[in-house]
Amino acid sequence: MKRKILVVKEGGGGFSFETKCLLEKIEDNYDLYFLVPQDREKNETISSIKEFEIPKITSIYDKSYIHTILAFLKCILATINILRKSDYHAVICIGSSVAVPVFIASRFCGLKTVFIESITRINNISKTTSLLLKLRVCDRIYVQWKPLACAHSKLIYKGSVL
Repeated sequence: MKRKILVVKEGGGGFSFETKCLLEKIEDNYDLYFLVPQDREKNETISSIKEFEIPKITSIYDKSYIHTILAFLKCILATINILRKSDYHAVICIGSSVAVPVFIASRFCGLKTVFIESITRINNISKTTSLLLKLRVCDRIYVQWKPLACAHSKLIYKGSVL
């Protein structure tokens, strides 16, 4: 029986492309499920029984700190609710800031977490990676450029996802 992996699936852009590349490499070995951050203004639909909606924590439409904090807390609670319903082995996220609340929730549920820094991060790590390192909510953080692995002892370089 394949292990269940929960993957954060962004709707578009570079993170989506990088996630697709990763999934092509691991889909035969794992039973994949997806957390799909939803922007309340876009109202996208979930297309599969293996996809679960969670609140998006940032939006170009909403600049309010209060709304962002509430969305952050809602994201944690929604993720915990999803994680409690099945026996997932790990949670994976590429580049997206939603990794922070999702990984906090994953820690509460005792799951392994893997963050992959975006390939566009060439010279320095993202604020998301910095925060994950400070909060210690991530088991593994992979960077896709060898020089970035020197930025912190917890950063791992194993080559590019692409």
